[in-house]
Amino acid sequence: MPPPVINLSVVNCPALNVNWDEAAGTKPNVNKVQTVTCGYFGPLGYGALVNVRSYAQDAKLDVSVFTNIYGAPYKRPVVSGLINGDALKSVCWNSGNCRSWGERPVSDLPRCFQEFQWNGSASHRSPFPGIFPDASMYQAILGQRAVNADLAAASYRAGNLWRIGFKNVAEGLALKLFKWQPTQVHWYQPPGGYSNTGTSV
Repeated sequence: MPPPVINLSVVNCPALNVNWDEAAGTKPNVNKVQTVTCGYFGPLGYGALVNVRSYAQDAKLDVSVFTNIYGAPYKRPVVSGLINGDALKSVCWNSGNCRSWGERPVSDLPRCFQEFQWNGSASHRSPFPGIFPDASMYQAILGQRAVNADLAAASYRAGNLWRIGFKNVAEGLALKLFKWQPTQVHWYQPPGGYSNTGTSV
């Protein structure tokens, strides 16, 4: 059985004379560079976030940040062995730039994402102030893209626009995360109608 196809995607990078597979040290039919995302990485300066995907069934992902990409790229390993993993460069909710990654050890479960920020010498966890519908900036970015696509297509029956209204989000939290029954979700309507102070109980 032939290995799955892994196509290279280069995002926001200038024209560079870099063989990313050679720089990352991949091996034919073992692993391959899948995505390269360029941008600023705080004190590290301008560089590239490089995701290397394994051809094995668990599709493990190794993530590195490369600096000095206009010369001889210097590899800084970030994390390795993410099962069915994914990683991207994002803006931290508080400040600066983050690298977000996640893995899905069990195929029918959602990915569990974490965010890390460079502090000048190493990466450290960057907590995200939310639990639902998104528990990381990575998920929030993907969710916003989905909402924008539905709005642009005037697809008001699509499955993403519930994220816009606080009432829908609160109900989603009760039903999807807390596993309440629909009959257990009621709304208190304060005098004057719904507002940001509406509460689900």
